[in-house]
Amino acid sequence: MRRSSGSPQLSRPAGAVSALVATLLALGLTGCSANTAAPEVPMVDIPALPAQPVWDFSLADADHIIVYDYELPDGEVQVADGRVVAAPVAGIIAVPEGDGPHPLVIAIHGAHPGGVRERRYAGFDYLVQQLAAEGFAAISINMTLNYTFVFGEPAEGEKWARAIFDYHLAALAQANAGDDPGFGLDLTGRIDLERIHLIGHSRGGEVVNNLAWRDADTGEGRIRSLLHVAPTVVQNFTTADDPDFNPNHDPLARPFPDLPTAIILPEFDGDVPNEGQRIFDEILAAGVNESFAIVVFLSGANHNFFNRAFLVDDRYGALSFADPDNPRGWLDREQQEDFLLSYAVAFLAVVTGEREVKTTFASVPQPTTMGWAAATVSTYLPGHTPLIAEPSPEVALTAYGPARVAFARQGFPRDPNVLFNHPGVLFRPSRSLPLYSITWDDAGAAAAVPLTPGDLTGHLAISLYLALDSADERNPWRPSPPPVCITSVPCSPPPVVMVVTLIDETGEMASVAVNEDAPALYHRPGHIEVFEGFDESITEWLGWTPLGELRIPLDLFDGVDLATVTAMQLTFPSSSGAIMLSAIYAVG
Repeated sequence: MRRSSGSPQLSRPAGAVSALVATLLALGLTGCSANTAAPEVPMVDIPALPAQPVWDFSLADADHIIVYDYELPDGEVQVADGRVVAAPVAGIIAVPEGDGPHPLVIAIHGAHPGGVRERRYAGFDYLVQQLAAEGFAAISINMTLNYTFVFGEPAEGEKWARAIFDYHLAALAQANAGDDPGFGLDLTGRIDLERIHLIGHSRGGEVVNNLAWRDADTGEGRIRSLLHVAPTVVQNFTTADDPDFNPNHDPLARPFPDLPTAIILPEFDGDVPNEGQRIFDEILAAGVNESFAIVVFLSGANHNFFNRAFLVDDRYGALSFADPDNPRGWLDREQQEDFLLSYAVAFLAVVTGEREVKTTFASVPQPTTMGWAAATVSTYLPGHTPLIAEPSPEVALTAYGPARVAFARQGFPRDPNVLFNHPGVLFRPSRSLPLYSITWDDAGAAAAVPLTPGDLTGHLAISLYLALDSADERNPWRPSPPPVCITSVPCSPPPVVMVVTLIDETGEMASVAVNEDAPALYHRPGHIEVFEGFDESITEWLGWTPLGELRIPLDLFDGVDLATVTAMQLTFPSSSGAIMLSAIYAVG
């Protein structure tokens, strides 16, 4: 049995096993709040969930890499009224030293005011330079024509973006063959145009999705991964009268591209209200993609500071939910750039296999921090098994002691009793998110969760998607993340927020303690505000409370038969609290 100093020591008196089994059978794990005391766990030290650094943030020296500006002869794009207009083909490029061919990374900026020849793409010069130092041919291309209304409404399915993208690839192919059309450097044989990775910022997120869908539909298979940075996700599909229309795909049900996918969501996004969360949520819920997906909710970040072309700090806008009078934990531009560099390098290392980064290892917990940055990380891994795929009022949890459990739904229109604010819900087709609410007002609270199927053998971990309900006053404010404990100075481990216990069909139990430094349980800043409407007032929580993955390796649960697990018990040692639970999966 593993032991962990500083973990709570809970004991189980004789006869508790049989009492527990009788209680669970009587309630059928579908009862409402119970008045019985929570079953106690075995009389051993409970192992604490260990902190696990995941991303390798080491970067290569990039000072010697030269970033070239280029402007190629204009291409042609047909606009809404049938006219053909000049499409600027411009961007910046950098390539590694050596002959190659090197995988190609293409960065696509977002939609912002300005003419079609605005140099918004140049704001990613630092990213292009670093990626070249890491072994990638990297470009950032001018996509402003796709976002402008100067020539009429942009075409469905990002057709203008496709044309601009194709012009660049054709020019790169020409240069790769030894005939430079205007890049300004020798690219002969240096670019692998069959291995392309896309990075989309803001509206660029829609562009890279559409490019990936087209790549899959045509069978080209050149696009290998997608990195979304504060993306929008409105799906611009082709229509039935479009020559590119594919009748085999239902536009309302098409899953997001089945490619390794990473998403960065800035906590205080004042431009896009973190709708990119929908990408991850739909991939996770569908469970059909054969590639992994990761979403990172980056504390303190804003929308604009990933691109040097945008100078405004959008955290001062109303959409960000940030408190301008209390900029505690806000990231500056250099920090956001550093994070994107490190994250992009680590993600591409996973995708290409060039470096071993423990990102998609189901056998380790989620990271407490991402290098120096506070972040909540959730990961979809193919082959996961739903234990609770979606909360339902027909399958309730069993409450013990002072705990109260209820089915809740975040959505639009807003339920006045549910202030929880997981991002991206309004961009779901259903515009709603079913949840289990667990609250308590005294110590000794617990809730039992039925698990089906109960055979966890063959899996490496369980993942709970949950969050503190920061809008609930039962959760007293505390900083997130908690203060770092410096190893050279004696200090106490973080307090235990929750104990997770697995129970098998014989009543045997094994538990893991979860401390408050688990990012899924961060307390999020925000405030409650009441808006007066025409007929009634509306109460809102102005702040994001994203559900996060709490991943617990199964090898920490000693002494329980993983082949016959019937329930999970969540025990809460604090005197009050409120948690929202969304789903539980067996992974790995």
